[in-house]
Amino acid sequence: QDICKNVVDARAMLNYMLRNPSSTAVDKVLDIYKAHVDRTVEQSVGMARSVARVAPKMVGSQIDGMKQDVVDFSLELLPQHSREIEAYMDEMMNVEATLSWRLSRISPPEFENIIHPIFQDDEWILLLVGAILGVIIGLLQAYALQNIN
Repeated sequence: QDICKNVVDARAMLNYMLRNPSSTAVDKVLDIYKAHVDRTVEQSVGMARSVARVAPKMVGSQIDGMKQDVVDFSLELLPQHSREIEAYMDEMMNVEATLSWRLSRISPPEFENIIHPIFQDDEWILLLVGAILGVIIGLLQAYALQNIN
């Protein structure tokens, strides 16, 4: 549950998409969004579009400009609603249930193979701290054994 709330949640996924230069997810989402706006505006102004065939091209270009204005304006407002968007994404993706279900079906060696790369860079720190603690405990034990007898 903590992992889903603090590590693998909508905010983390959005941050990854926005900050990872190799991610094309934002472009894909924007393309889908623009297609929905395009379809919605076309449905709303369908009659005007048919008039545009008879009227000057200016009407058609104004409709296209209006579509872009809708996209631009909604993208401007988007950051103000990020909490609601994240909550919606968390609910719809159901990350906690999905992770629980998937993690319950993998073996301990498979889980280790998944987790090990995450800690691999800091593994030397764990070994160094373990070694230092081992030396300190060993010295304390030797001191205690010599002074007890």
